[in-house]
Amino acid sequence: MKGRFVVAQMEGTSDPGKNVEKARKVVRWAKEEKKADMVLFPETFLNYVTSEITMEERVKLAQSLDGPFVKKMQEIALQYQTWIVFGMREYAGEKNYNTIVVLDDQGKMVTHYHKTHLYDAFSTKESDEFLAGDELFTPIETPFGRIGLFVCYEARFPEIARKLALEGAQILLMPTAWVQGKRKREQLEILASARALENTVYLLAANLCAGQCTGGSMIIDPFGEILEQAEEEEKCLFAEIDTEDIDRIRNTLPSLRNRRDELYS
Repeated sequence: MKGRFVVAQMEGTSDPGKNVEKARKVVRWAKEEKKADMVLFPETFLNYVTSEITMEERVKLAQSLDGPFVKKMQEIALQYQTWIVFGMREYAGEKNYNTIVVLDDQGKMVTHYHKTHLYDAFSTKESDEFLAGDELFTPIETPFGRIGLFVCYEARFPEIARKLALEGAQILLMPTAWVQGKRKREQLEILASARALENTVYLLAANLCAGQCTGGSMIIDPFGEILEQAEEEEKCLFAEIDTEDIDRIRNTLPSLRNRRDELYS
């Protein structure tokens, strides 16, 4: 199966309306110029916040899955007949969920995912703001391959990507808001490339840029090679992926087939 993918590296703002319109322009370009089947946006893109915004304001920025953010994105998906994957703060009371929404090309919500492993690391404590999801993503069938998904910090837990691969995922999506810091950009590259290589899957990483995030969004092949990469500014990456390539690569590098399950129980 073949699919045409756009990875949108974006600068988020705390104005949800502005972010929706930025998304609309990207999806229109992706469809008209690249005939894209899917557009991937970063983690928390729809209602991004900076460190200066208070916790009370962050909660107010969140919306439910049937709120105007998602409805507008559904309209965009239907208008351009393109699958869209995007991150948002989902309202859940005093704390929110860090949520990824998957829409199909008819604007239908196929699934959503609550980030399960929160970024309580370095000088950040994501659990102060978010509730953790309690289920890992289940791969979904699409017209262009079987898709798995994990979010940002979850790249540091290799068992998540491995589980998705063992469940048949051929393409892994990684929406992220990877924060600036010493060697953080290099860590993002290493982790994303390793998750692709060790599972012999394609990996698409869409990162926020500018401000406190590193940029460096990537499209990576099953050998761990970075095919396309952004720098620090807004940019759209493009790749046409044929999942039949994965079968060929796995015949050369049969690491999944060579696993000895009996040793890992």
